[in-house]
Amino acid sequence: MALESDFAWRLYAVRGGPFTLSMRYNTAVQTTGETQGLMTEFISSGQFTNNTTIGKQSFHTSVGVATLTGPYLLQDNYFDITQSFGFCYALGAPSAFVTFTHTSTW
Repeated sequence: MALESDFAWRLYAVRGGPFTLSMRYNTAVQTTGETQGLMTEFISSGQFTNNTTIGKQSFHTSVGVATLTGPYLLQDNYFDITQSFGFCYALGAPSAFVTFTHTSTW
């Protein structure tokens, strides 16, 4: 099963999977409150690419490595970390399936 989201950032948790996630070419600006960003702990593989996120999130995204069975790519993303703890955190041990490339923060 594939899940494609190019329409809403309020996808806090993808449950019921594992799914193949494709989240590409999004711009998200959060002006009030604080969230956990995009949590992806129920995916088998996928990509999080070419996104821009601005706002107050604890972390902009997470990677749940327990259900990964294939590659998960985080590439060409731009994150404002001035109001957050950081860009990404892993839920579980480091995984050879996860690749970070060309991701920028300011």
